[in-house]
Amino acid sequence: MSNQKKKFNSSVKKADFFIEFREFNNIKSEDEKYKKGMDIIKNITNFKITSQENELFYYSGLAELYYYISKIKSKKYKLSNGFIFEVEAILDEKNKQYLDEVIEYKKISFDNYKKSLNAELIKRCSERLKELNKTQNQFQIERNIEGLCYRNREELRILSQDLSNLYYIINDEDAFVFYGRYAIEYGSLEVTSLFLKYYCDKLDYDNAYTYYNLMSKFNPKDYGEHYKNVYLKSRSYSIFYKFLYNLGMYEESLSVAKECKRYLIHLELNMNQYEVLKNINEHIKKCELKIDEFKEVKCAEDILLNYFDKEILNLMSDDNKIYILTSLKIYEYMKTLEITMDYSATLMPILKAVENIMYEIIAKRYRGFILEKKEPEKRYIKAFLDKDDKFIMKMDRLEYGKALSLIRRKNNYKSLEDTEIIPNNYFLEFCKKNNVTNARQVVIEIYKELDRLKEKRNLVAHKNRIDEECVKECYDILLENIKFINYLYTNFKFVFEN
Repeated sequence: MSNQKKKFNSSVKKADFFIEFREFNNIKSEDEKYKKGMDIIKNITNFKITSQENELFYYSGLAELYYYISKIKSKKYKLSNGFIFEVEAILDEKNKQYLDEVIEYKKISFDNYKKSLNAELIKRCSERLKELNKTQNQFQIERNIEGLCYRNREELRILSQDLSNLYYIINDEDAFVFYGRYAIEYGSLEVTSLFLKYYCDKLDYDNAYTYYNLMSKFNPKDYGEHYKNVYLKSRSYSIFYKFLYNLGMYEESLSVAKECKRYLIHLELNMNQYEVLKNINEHIKKCELKIDEFKEVKCAEDILLNYFDKEILNLMSDDNKIYILTSLKIYEYMKTLEITMDYSATLMPILKAVENIMYEIIAKRYRGFILEKKEPEKRYIKAFLDKDDKFIMKMDRLEYGKALSLIRRKNNYKSLEDTEIIPNNYFLEFCKKNNVTNARQVVIEIYKELDRLKEKRNLVAHKNRIDEECVKECYDILLENIKFINYLYTNFKFVFEN
C-alpha cells in the first residue's frame, strides 16, 4: 500500500471518531445517547491521533464523552439524582462495583481534560491550524481555541469537584486532597468550602486559615451558579468563626463573624438570609461576652499582681483568678459601708479557690498516683473509698476534711499545739517522687494551714456571722503574710504546668 493510500485510510479512521462523536452530541434521548457513547468507548482503540491539529479536539471530545457516561452511570446506579450524590448509596458495600466503575470513567475523563489543557499542545494545535488555514481569519481561530479551552477548564473544575466529593464521602483522604486541589485551582468554591471544613475538623489551623482566606476573596459571580456560591460562601464563614470560637480565639472569631455580616447585608436578602443574620448576631454577642470576660480576667491579673508574681498567675486557672478577685472586690465594697456587715460573702469565693487547688493536687494528681499502686493500704486512703471500701472512681469535689485526712496519718493527738503532725506515708511518697523540696515539712505546713482554714470554712458554711477581723485573718493566711495560695502553687507546680 502506497504512503498516500495509508495516509488516506488513517484520515478516515481519524475522521470516524469525530463523525461518531458529532452523532453522539446530536442525540437528544438520554438512553440512546448513553448507548451511542458506550459503543464509541468499546471501539475507542480503533481511533488514532493522526495529526497535530486534531489532537486537542480528540482529547476534548474523549473527556466529554467519558464524563457524560460517568454521570449517566451514576444516575442509573442511583449513586446520584443527577445533581447531588446520594451518600448512603455510595457508602453501601453492595454498590462498590458500581462506584468503582463511575470513578474510573471520571478519572479517564479527568486525564483527557488535563491533556487538552496542556499549554504546549494548545500552542502546537493553534500554529498548525493557522498554517493549514492561511486564508481563514487567524483571529477567529484563536477565539475558537480559547473558547474550547475555557469550556474545558470549566468542565475540569466540575469533574475534579465530583471526584474530590466522592473520595471525601468514602474517606480516601489522599485522593480527596489530590482532586480537590485541581477543583480549587479551577475555581471551585464548593471544594474550597469543603477543604475549610475538613481542616477545621482536623483542628489544623494553618490549613483552615489558608482555605478561609481563599474563600473570603472568592467572588461568587466569577464561577458557576451565583446563588449556590453565595450560600457556600456564607456557610464557610460560619464554619470558620465557630472553629475559631472553639479554639478560644474570640477576637478572631468576632472579626470573621462581622466580615460574614458585611458580606450578607450587601446581598439581596430573602427570609432565609435574615435567619442567617440573626444567628450571626447571636454569635457576635457570644464573642463580645467572652472578650469582656477575658478583659475582666486581665484586669483581675493587674490587681492580683499585688499578691502573686506572673509565674504563679500563669499556673492559676481563670476560675480561681475570678474567685480571688471577687473576694477582694466584695471586701473593698463592704469596707465602704457605714453599717455592720456579715462578711461571709467575702470569704466564700477565696475559700472555694483553695478547695479547687487542693482538688487538683489531691483528688486528681495524688489519686492517680494511688491508682497506680497494686494493693494500697486502705488505712492511708479512707477518703478515696466508699462505704464498701471500694475505690471511688470519680470525685467531683474535695472537701477540706477529706483533704486533711489524706495528707496526714491518723493519730491520737488532742491539739495541734502539743502534738506532732505525722504525714501520710503515701502522700509523702507522692511529694518526694515529684521532687517537692523538703517534702515532710511542706506536708506539715499544708496540714496546719488547711486545718485553720477549715475552721473558717465551717463558720461560713454553718451560717455564722463573719466579721471583718475573720476576713483579715484569712487574708493573712492566704495572701499577705503566710501566702498559703502561693505556697501551694510553688510547691506543687508540677500539678498545674500540664
